[in-house]
Amino acid sequence: MAAGTRIGGAYPVVPDRLDLRDRPYMPRVDRPPLPFMDPRKLRKTGNLLPFQIRNQEQTSACTGFALAAVIEHLYYRAKREANENVSPWMIYSMARRYDEFRGSGDEGSSLRGALKGWYKHGVCADRLWKTRLKMPKPNNNPKQDWWLDAAKRPLGAYYRVDTRSVTDMQVALNDVGVLYASAVCHKG
Repeated sequence: MAAGTRIGGAYPVVPDRLDLRDRPYMPRVDRPPLPFMDPRKLRKTGNLLPFQIRNQEQTSACTGFALAAVIEHLYYRAKREANENVSPWMIYSMARRYDEFRGSGDEGSSLRGALKGWYKHGVCADRLWKTRLKMPKPNNNPKQDWWLDAAKRPLGAYYRVDTRSVTDMQVALNDVGVLYASAVCHKG
């Protein structure tokens, strides 16, 4: 069955294929835990709202929306100034170019495809790409061009966390504050 095929109103999750180029996450044991960040006490910094809830509407763009939340959290945690919310639609559109699923519409995408898209193209500000799958037209003003803006937010590196090790996932959450993952849920 192809990814993105509806089953009872839900889209099934397909396990990520093994890629030997992935860097495995190796937890550090020499660093004390980071202080707890209470989400209720987080304040608006610049234009970036940490943990902003977004609506992907009736689309299969969950990979783009989840990765946008991860990126915004990482920028917030790094205390970067003058950041903006990033475009989940750009992430999803780029993911569709690099994932292993067929089709050119809204068939869903993979986490790996979204990470590849971020790695190869960066991610632009939300205000520059608000459409679903359709790429915005080029803009002669460099401050309004999504392509140039995306180059300011590249992916450096990412690590595969061993899903069989709850301890590794907990340490990764403590180290970075966020994990990008997919899961299969049953009806119960």
